[in-house]
Amino acid sequence: MSQPSPWQPAAERVVALLRSDDPGEAFAFLDSLASADDSQRNWIAAFRGTGNVLYWQHKALKEYVILSREIIRRLHEALITQSDGGDREALVRPLGGECYNLASFAWPGWDEPGITVGPEELSAGREAAALCLEIRTDPANQGVAFGYTSAMAYWVVAAYALSDRSYSRAVDLFSQAADLERNAGEHGLLNAGYAALARWLASPSTETEAAFTSVLEQLAARVGDEDAAFYREQLLTARRVFGA
Repeated sequence: MSQPSPWQPAAERVVALLRSDDPGEAFAFLDSLASADDSQRNWIAAFRGTGNVLYWQHKALKEYVILSREIIRRLHEALITQSDGGDREALVRPLGGECYNLASFAWPGWDEPGITVGPEELSAGREAAALCLEIRTDPANQGVAFGYTSAMAYWVVAAYALSDRSYSRAVDLFSQAADLERNAGEHGLLNAGYAALARWLASPSTETEAAFTSVLEQLAARVGDEDAAFYREQLLTARRVFGA
């Protein structure tokens, strides 16, 4: 059984402050936790840890977006003003990770129970997805040990193209993600499935439906592969959400 997050008590107060339209007080409260006599509790850990609780436990996407945007703003500002001798990776790695999380959490294709994605959340997620890919593919960040792969960065931008009904762009980006996965020795079926879904949504036909179904069958054939089973359900959910 997973242990409760140490940021749960902080999240209780933060979500209440954010819902009272006082983000400044919420940020100041988290900063006060980060300045406590605990070397493990810097502001990045306090803000990001609390944000995860807001989303996963409180289903508070609107409040999570406010907090996440502040994290991204601070990290981006710190990178711009950082001296040449600073630790770039200590800033760019969480910046990329936070952009990916925001983009993923605000994408409507999960149909996550209890989560409502409104126009503001969708816009924030789309912006974060673009920045996530920009950071991951920046040559200056080539040696950074990000917590997400290049394929994942392409996927999350493609996911917004899919939700925006920009099907041709979605196919191109999902296909790039699948190629990156195959080059890394993976099967690439998830992104291949999304590309097939985008083709079917763009032009419903027996042929495009069969191509999508073929990917589902290939995933189903990977008996014992929990990831494959999850990917298959993910694709079916996206088809339900965007094909309605």
